[in-house]
Amino acid sequence: MTNTQSRNLHPFHLLARTLALVAIMTLACTMARAGRLAFAAQHEPRPSVLVVDSNVGDHERLVRTWLGEQHDLLDAHDGLTLTTSRTPVWWAAGGGEGNPPSTFVLGAASQTPIDANAVVWALDAIADSGAEARTFVLATGTSGLRVREYAEGLGATKQSDRADVVGLGFLGTPHNGYEALATYPLLTHWKSLADASGLATEDLLPQSTLINQLNGKTLPAVSKSLVVTGNVGDLGFGATDGAGTIADLTLPKSVTDQIVTAQAEATVSCEVNLSASWQPAVSEISYPGKSVDAGLAERLSAMYCYQNSPEVLQQVVEFYQSWFSQGAPVTHNASVLALDLSGSMLEDDQAGMPKIDGARVATEQYLRVVNASTRLPHAVPTEVSVLGFEESVYELATGYGDEALAAVGHADARRLAETNVGLVLEKAVSILEETPRCAKRHITLLSDGASTRGLSNEAMLAGVVREAKRNGIVIDTVGFGDAGESNEGFLKQVSEATGGTHYAAGNAYELRVDFLKSYYASLGMELVDQEVQPSEGKAVVLGTADERTSALQVGIVTDGPAAKVMLEHEGKPLDGAGVKVTQADGLTSILCESPVAGEYGIRIEGGGDHVHVFAVKELGIASRQEVSGEQADFSFVLLAAVGVAMIAGIVVLVVLTRRRS
Repeated sequence: MTNTQSRNLHPFHLLARTLALVAIMTLACTMARAGRLAFAAQHEPRPSVLVVDSNVGDHERLVRTWLGEQHDLLDAHDGLTLTTSRTPVWWAAGGGEGNPPSTFVLGAASQTPIDANAVVWALDAIADSGAEARTFVLATGTSGLRVREYAEGLGATKQSDRADVVGLGFLGTPHNGYEALATYPLLTHWKSLADASGLATEDLLPQSTLINQLNGKTLPAVSKSLVVTGNVGDLGFGATDGAGTIADLTLPKSVTDQIVTAQAEATVSCEVNLSASWQPAVSEISYPGKSVDAGLAERLSAMYCYQNSPEVLQQVVEFYQSWFSQGAPVTHNASVLALDLSGSMLEDDQAGMPKIDGARVATEQYLRVVNASTRLPHAVPTEVSVLGFEESVYELATGYGDEALAAVGHADARRLAETNVGLVLEKAVSILEETPRCAKRHITLLSDGASTRGLSNEAMLAGVVREAKRNGIVIDTVGFGDAGESNEGFLKQVSEATGGTHYAAGNAYELRVDFLKSYYASLGMELVDQEVQPSEGKAVVLGTADERTSALQVGIVTDGPAAKVMLEHEGKPLDGAGVKVTQADGLTSILCESPVAGEYGIRIEGGGDHVHVFAVKELGIASRQEVSGEQADFSFVLLAAVGVAMIAGIVVLVVLTRRRS
C-alpha cells in the first residue's frame, strides 16, 4: 500500500486493519508459547497416578470414570487387573490443564481382595511399563488401609526401600475404624467391606490392633496426603453416610501433618445397598433404643457414589496441580563423593594451599550442609558415602555425622600413587545401585589429573559411564587445578553423558563452592546460587515464602572467616526460636522453619574477598492454613480473547471495505 492509499483510508478502516494485524501477531506468539508449554509438560517427569479400587462391586464404573471407555489391560495377577489409558478422562473432567499424568486403575471385576502385596505388584508394573515410578496413589474405601500398610512399612515390602510414593489420596478410607460397627455389629455390609481388602471384620473396629498399628506409625515425610470426606446424615446415632462418620475418615495428624482435607457432597457408601444392609437397625426389635431413620438410609443409598463424582475429580486435580505440576518430588537422596588421593593432590593449588587440604575442607562442608538439610521438618531421606581413590579405592566414610567428619579429616593423599578413575566409578555405581529404586542418585567426582591406571577413557565412557546413565545416576565432575592437568575434556564428557555438570576449581574456595553447587542442585528445590560482594552492604534477595513454604535453608561460603549475617523478612531483621545459625570454617548455615509469608533476604558483612550464597526453600503443607490451588494459567483465556479481537477486527474491516466500495 502506497503512502497516498494510506492517507485516503478511513480512520476506522485503518484502525481495524491495525487491530487485526496486532491480533494475528499476538495469536501467533501465544500459540508458540502454548506449544512450548505443551512440549515442556510432555517431558516433565510428573508422578504417575494409581487409583486403587474399593473392591465392593463397582469396578467397571471406576474404570470408566478415571480412564474412560477406551482403556488397555497393562497386566493381570491373581484375579486382579491393572488397566491404563493413553487419554485418561478424569484429568479434563476435573479441570486439569495440559496433558494428563499417566494413570492406572487397580481392581477386579469380581471381589478379589486387594492387600498390600497387590499394591506393590501394581507399583512394580507401573515402573516396568516405562511410566514414572514415583506415584501418587489414590485409594478408595478400605483399600486405603492396605496402601497405608505399605507406605508406613508394616508389610513385607516397605516403601522406604523403594521410595516410590510421592503422595496419597484417600476416598472413604476408615482411618480410625468404623464407629458404627461397634454400635451396629449385625449390619450385613461390614463383612463385605472387610473382605474387599482381605481383612477380618474386627480389623475395622475403632482401636483394633490394625487401626492402632497404622495410627502408631507415620507416612513418608516427603509425601503429601489428600483426604476427601463424603456427605453425611443423621441416621439416628450421629453424622454418618451409612458406613463411615467424618471422625472415621479423618487421617490423624500424628500419622502425617502434610494433609489437605476436602468435603464432597456425594455420599461415600453408594456402592453398597444401604437400605438392605441397615434393615436390622431400622427396627426397635433388633437394636432397642438404637433404631435409625429408614427413609434417610434409602435416600443415601440412592445417591451418586462420591468416588466417581465430578467434585471429587476436581479436588484430586487441584491437589495434584498444587504439588506435582512441576514434576515428581525427590523421595530419596543417595550421593557418593569420590576424592582423588593420588600423589599430585599433595601439590599446591593456585592459591598456594595443598590441594588435599582443600579437598578435605570441601568434603567436610558438603557433609555439614547435608546434615543441616536433614534437620528440616520434612527432610528427604538421605545417604552419603565418601570414597577415596588412587590406584585403589577406599571407603572413607558413610553418613554425614561427627564420625564421617572425623574420618574425612584424616584422609590423606599417597605420594607417588597413580590415579584409577574407572575403579572408583565402578565402586560408586555399585553402591548407588543398592539404593531405593526411585532415589535421586548422584556422584561427585573430584580429580586433579588424568587416569593413569586401569580403564582407558574410551572404555570408561562405553562401560561404567553408560551403566550409570542407564541406572539414572548423574555424575558431576570437578577438575581441581589447571585445565590441562585436570583432564578437563574427559571429565566434561563424563558429566555430559549422564546429565551432570562439570566444574573447574583453581583453589580451595572455588572447590568448596563447586561441591555445594553440586549438592544443592541435586535437591530439586528452588535455588539461589549467587556470588556477592559483601562490601556493598546490600541485602541478597532469597525469595518469597508463601503458604506452601515449610522451611528456608541458607548456606554462605566465604574465603575468609565466617561472615556476620542477618536474615531479614520484608526488610526487617529476623531472629528467634525459628531461626538456627551454625558457623564453622568459613561456612554459615541458616535454617528458618515455618517461615511467615513474605519476601526474605540476607545482609552479609565481612567474610573475606569472596562470598557465595545458596538458598533453598522446602515445600510443605502449612499447618496454619489450608492449601489453595495454584494460580490459574490464563493462556487459554488469553488465546480466546485474542481470537475474539481478531474476528471483530476482520468483521469491521469487511464492513468498512464494502461501505467504501
